[in-house]
Amino acid sequence: MSKNIDPALLKQIRLGKAYSQADLAKKAKLTTRTVQRAELEGTCSLRTLRALAQALDLQPNELEISDQESSISSNSGIGPLPWLLKLGAILLIIWGAILVGLTVLEIILEPFLERFLEQEVEAGIGVTPFIGVFCIVSGLKLFSRSSLWKNVAICCYGVISIHTTIAAIRLVSSYFNLGPVYASGYSDMQISSMQTGISIFTLITILLSLCFVYQIYLLSNASSGSVFNQ
Repeated sequence: MSKNIDPALLKQIRLGKAYSQADLAKKAKLTTRTVQRAELEGTCSLRTLRALAQALDLQPNELEISDQESSISSNSGIGPLPWLLKLGAILLIIWGAILVGLTVLEIILEPFLERFLEQEVEAGIGVTPFIGVFCIVSGLKLFSRSSLWKNVAICCYGVISIHTTIAAIRLVSSYFNLGPVYASGYSDMQISSMQTGISIFTLITILLSLCFVYQIYLLSNASSGSVFNQ
């Protein structure tokens, strides 16, 4: 049977007795992971509650809180949003703004490009700006700890990680297919500069892709009730 406890009070009393989580676990004859989970999630089994209370010289009901108090605690969020998730949310917002901005820019510049290239240029809207809007909104919603938008953000990270991976593959392919460039009469220095630029952009896209995948991992392991609302 699961019991709701006050994780802040548990941590406060533990620190007041100068116990580390490992010390408390040893004294209560529990695993360190069990103590960590109790402090993070605010729930534990009846046996764990009794063991913690006994180790801290308390009555079990002194650590226990009601379901209503637990619900209020869950809805308000426990502790700040981890900085890595904040960084990921900001990156998601920026990436979404770039996708929307590029589409708007393409539409605005369409007549100028047609005049310059002397041929028709198709600047369709497509799905890119909609993905960008979802990225922006889900990035903003991550700060409000919404579990629903956490799942939307995971989907957005998945889509843009695929995009960046494809971009990296294309860049690597272009690096090894510079035959037309060699034949066009460019100097060795110019070709070397092109290769350096392609290498840098490839590295950036690979790092971005890995970053997005890591954010998926972080969000998937961020538990509701401790980081995100139920």
